[in-house]
Amino acid sequence: MKVLACFLLLSALLGACTADSPPPETQPPTPTETPACPNQSTTIEDGAALVGEPVEDNVDGDGVRDTISIHMDPTGDAECRTFLTVETGAGSFSSSAWLVGEEGGLPEPRITAIVDIDSDGYKEIVLDEATGASTRFVGAYRITAGGLVWLRSREPHGLFAYGGSVGHLEAVGCAAEGTIVVSTAMPAADGSAQTYSVRRRTFSVSDDKLEPEKTERHSISIHDLERFPEYRTSPFGNCSPN
Repeated sequence: MKVLACFLLLSALLGACTADSPPPETQPPTPTETPACPNQSTTIEDGAALVGEPVEDNVDGDGVRDTISIHMDPTGDAECRTFLTVETGAGSFSSSAWLVGEEGGLPEPRITAIVDIDSDGYKEIVLDEATGASTRFVGAYRITAGGLVWLRSREPHGLFAYGGSVGHLEAVGCAAEGTIVVSTAMPAADGSAQTYSVRRRTFSVSDDKLEPEKTERHSISIHDLERFPEYRTSPFGNCSPN
């Protein structure tokens, strides 16, 4: 997967290697963060607080499957209500998630994909977090040297839109290695129902931030929209699969 560019731990990557020796193994990150919410530890440890089924995948790059889960405390404040947790061999990582809450149109968030955005062996976690009449929104989370962090979109609520209707079509996916592309397609200003104006913005990923790279604008037939790979799949679906 090539879309969010540094979703991994810069402090624990490969050392030097020679032609006569095998490359060193990627070292998994070690949890260093302390809970930011007073109810974080108790909510994560409460089996009744589990939302949906845990998902298993190798997120931290050590070759061993980790357990990814969501826990919820309905009595918590918005930033301390829902926690995304990754249990690894090195320990537990956790982060607040679903800050938009039920006001975003979903009764609860869910894990929709585990993807490797920049093909580096570390994977990102994609959550469905909100929905509109025809558009849905996902959040993306990644392990870095600072812990499990939310990769905020530059759009409202920090989420990435996908789907839509004839009036607007959104998509997000991987572009060149280490970058993501966020696209919006709308009917052309001349009112032609068959022509769409497409804006494609690419961003490089650095820890929990997106750095703008370039913006492309295209005028194409609606039938040609799938020439752009992000429109052919689910959100981040053209990144490396889990």
